[in-house]
Amino acid sequence: MKRIQAIVSVIAVLLALLWGCAGQPNQEMNILGVELNSLTTAAQGYEAYMHPDPRMGDREFLENATAGDPSLLAPFEGYVLHVERAGGWVGIIVCTRDGEGVLQDAGCTPELDRRLWEDGPISCGRVPSVLSVCGPARE
Repeated sequence: MKRIQAIVSVIAVLLALLWGCAGQPNQEMNILGVELNSLTTAAQGYEAYMHPDPRMGDREFLENATAGDPSLLAPFEGYVLHVERAGGWVGIIVCTRDGEGVLQDAGCTPELDRRLWEDGPISCGRVPSVLSVCGPARE
């Protein structure tokens, strides 16, 4: 009887460990999604109020958008950020260094728009624009 209890205990511990490890990437991505939402909000404000040059590169745009709080970029140091700008709206795609899209957010919505990692691997170059959720241009 004690042997059965020991086996059940070991199985329970292993399942708990596996469940905890499996949930960790989702938790990390959800936290990164909150950070992305804050970054996108800053980028949308910069676009709306500063009217930056449309030819500005992604990195320069994001650095200027976060000049008041550069820590907004810190969570994304291991990722590549792509900025979509059209009609006065801003969207940001977070990609791994391998080119896989993981998150996408538009500045016109209050919540994170797409958790790309949940849908399986998708190349950053094939991620559809998120700005279609934003409505008419704000020029």
